This record gives sequence, structure tokens and C-alpha cells, in this order.
Amino acid sequence: MDFILREFNLNDLEEINNLNIQLEYDFPKEKLKERVEYLINKYDAKIFVAVHNLKVIAYIHGSAGDRIYDDKLFIIHTLVVDEEYRGLGVGNKLIAKIEEWIKANNYLSVGLWSRLDRTGAHRFYEKRGYINERTQKYYLKLF
Repeated sequence: MDFILREFNLNDLEEINNLNIQLEYDFPKEKLKERVEYLINKYDAKIFVAVHNLKVIAYIHGSAGDRIYDDKLFIIHTLVVDEEYRGLGVGNKLIAKIEEWIKANNYLSVGLWSRLDRTGAHRFYEKRGYINERTQKYYLKLF
């Protein structure tokens, strides 16, 4: 299957939102543009998309991880491939693309979180050299 990788642009928002829904990320579509612009401007965020027949079929998003105990860490926040295109190498190409960008921008490491129930994703990352460093729980308090 032929697809291209390119940097995200604001015309991709509708399709990005549809991909988010596949991962059960319920965020108001009306706020997505504002949020993306904020992240890109504030956190050295990077978003790449995979496009097939003019349709965004996947994306990867990450940003600088500013913690006091890491030096130049980049965090991958989201990688989602449309359900119809999984298993075709799209995720591999997106990971390679963002890792290339990460290295070129002098980050020393890359990390990510993956929900415990996404065992297929765990195998995907481990095949690419990612190591499960620890098991954590994520706590959230709404205000």
C-alpha cells in the first residue's frame, strides 16, 4: 500500500479527531485546533501524519518531556492508525519518522505510555526496541 508521511497541518483536524475517537479519546472537536496550536507553540510538539488517497490514516504526536530527572527527553503521546490500515507498516514508518526527527533535534531518549489493555501495542513497541521500564497507574482528578 502506498502512503506518504508529512507534517501535520490544520486541514487534518477533522481526520485527527476521527482517529482519536477510535482510541476512545473523547475531546471536543471544537477545541482541537486551539489545543494543537497551543501544544506546538509551547512544548516543541511534533505531529506527523500518514496519508493514503488524500485521507489521513494515522498520526503520531509527541513533545518535549520536561522533568527534573531526565535530560532532553521526548515523549510520544499518541500513535494511532486507522483500524482499516493496521498491520500494513504505517505505524512502523511513523515511529521511524518521529525518531529521526527526535535524533536530529538532539533529544537523548524517547518515552511513551501505553494502556495496560493494549497488549498489541505493547508488542508493537517492544519489537521496535522500546523497553517496559515499569508498570504504573495513572490517576486523574477533575476540577
